[in-house]
Amino acid sequence: MSKIGVAVVGYGWMGKAHSQGYLRVPHHYPELPQVELVAVAEPEADRQLDAQRRYGFARAVADWHELLNDSSIQAVSITAPNAFHRAKR
Repeated sequence: MSKIGVAVVGYGWMGKAHSQGYLRVPHHYPELPQVELVAVAEPEADRQLDAQRRYGFARAVADWHELLNDSSIQAVSITAPNAFHRAKR
């Protein structure tokens, strides 16, 4: 695998930290596959734009469910607040 597509769900403090970390992977582990920031899921439009502008996400969506069938995503960071990590029944 030459490239790993990544999605980040939630773009608060932790979402930014994960995004920065993914971009640093080649600096620390050049032998690993390249990381591609495919999508960020964030309900606030201004944060979506910031994520795309600052970190180069290919696309942004308001609802993480839109990412479920995206075959270009191989890894997902759930960075939303803990209360949102699991769907309530």
